[in-house]
Amino acid sequence: MVKRIKHLLYKWYVIFKEKKRIIDGVPLKYLFYSAQKSDVLIVGFSACSDTPQYNYVRTLKRFKTNKLFIKDFYTANKRGCFYLNGSGLNVESGVIELIRRMVNKTNSQKLIFIGSSKGGYSALNIGIHFPNANIIIGAPQYLLGNYLKQSEMKSQMDFLYTGDNGFSGCDELNDYLGNNIRLFHNNIKKIYLHYSDMEHTYSEHIVFLLDDLNKCSVSVITDVHHYTSHGDVALYYPAFLQKQIDGFLSVKEGM
Repeated sequence: MVKRIKHLLYKWYVIFKEKKRIIDGVPLKYLFYSAQKSDVLIVGFSACSDTPQYNYVRTLKRFKTNKLFIKDFYTANKRGCFYLNGSGLNVESGVIELIRRMVNKTNSQKLIFIGSSKGGYSALNIGIHFPNANIIIGAPQYLLGNYLKQSEMKSQMDFLYTGDNGFSGCDELNDYLGNNIRLFHNNIKKIYLHYSDMEHTYSEHIVFLLDDLNKCSVSVITDVHHYTSHGDVALYYPAFLQKQIDGFLSVKEGM
């Protein structure tokens, strides 16, 4: 009963706090928290969920920085498109432009991109477009075409593989983030990567991500655990996330 009440209260809070905007034809939904004395902007991305939601809002509540959480709700099943283009919507460019406008609005000099699982993929893919980005991610997918072959991901495939701006197929989608890393790796200040070496995401995705980051000489700090269920990232990543942000804010010159 208490859990249900908390859920309803949070739902009403989001309705009250959520902002909506259209940029270049892309509808955007987001939560924004302003901190006038801060020159730091944290940008958070959604993980997969049957109901689109904002992740790690409460995890970051105590940090007195500017914070922007962007919702991914674009596919038919509302589980999200990884903030990628498809079905006639240039979602990725719309999200990047929203962040740029928020950077200008807040005069932020330091950017931190965060997310786990789908949100981790998205935080990395979007974050590398911004110079001196610090990226803190948990157990991200990497070879996205392979991942979307799962039956419950049909809605994502229908979105990403259609329209003039969509992907041609599995191989192009697999290569997409790797190609972006090779193009924009000089923008990355450091990547902080949490994962478990005992769950399937490690062998299917993270080993390939680490290899490509190493080839591009990207600095990576790893936090390795040994849980066996991918869902447990939500139990372990928040502490890692808070620890890194605490470090950034206590030694600002380290950013």
